[in-house]
Amino acid sequence: MLEKVELFLYRRSDLIIAVTNSFKAELISRGINAKKISVVLNGVDLQVYQPREKDNELRDSFNLKDKFVIGYLGTIGLAHAVEVVIEAAEKLRNRDDISFLIVGGGANAERIRLFSQDKNLSNLLFMGRQSKSKMPAIWSLCDLSIVHLRNSPLFSKVIPSKIFESWAMGLPVLIGVPEGEATKLVRAHDSGVVIDPESPEQIAESVLNLCEDRTEWERLRNNCLDAAQQFDRKRLALDMLKELEQVAC
Repeated sequence: MLEKVELFLYRRSDLIIAVTNSFKAELISRGINAKKISVVLNGVDLQVYQPREKDNELRDSFNLKDKFVIGYLGTIGLAHAVEVVIEAAEKLRNRDDISFLIVGGGANAERIRLFSQDKNLSNLLFMGRQSKSKMPAIWSLCDLSIVHLRNSPLFSKVIPSKIFESWAMGLPVLIGVPEGEATKLVRAHDSGVVIDPESPEQIAESVLNLCEDRTEWERLRNNCLDAAQQFDRKRLALDMLKELEQVAC
């Protein structure tokens, strides 16, 4: 019944905005007229998220000085398999110069917090949910961002918004999601490392490589900053406005 309502609304709509090309293709496969479907990707507010010096107060309070910090910042849900990040931290527990930072809340947050406690890792910090206003300062603590989802075909069609925030902060992305929209985007902009989802071994290996090869890290960082300019939310809002104006005229 809900699907019938959904398709009814699609057919009656004058304009449909999809946030990925895969979503557009799926709608077309379900019989929706391609001519009334446009794609406007998500983006980032470049006035809020931009390169900045590490927040010294936060860095010192969490004992992250002189550390190469890998951050998972965002929703901790059933779809994200954040335990894999913790298992990667466990593999690198003997590296005093590397730390993992997990920040966020969600349906699976408490289980992940307990899972991390059981590991008793000195190189892992679990901060829990934080206010949005604090996020740029927390991002500043990181040198590398992890974007991760379970290995399900369903997630090949999504583009996690934290990719754009990472780019804007100048953080290379370590992305472990099923091959699809998100992996194509990271490869197209040469802005990170694509790994298999649910592979703590590949996370650990990639972290080591970028920690020890700062020239490559710097190259990816510059590519991230260039890519972010193409996904400025103000520019995307203008694209959306053009689509609305065309259908309203």
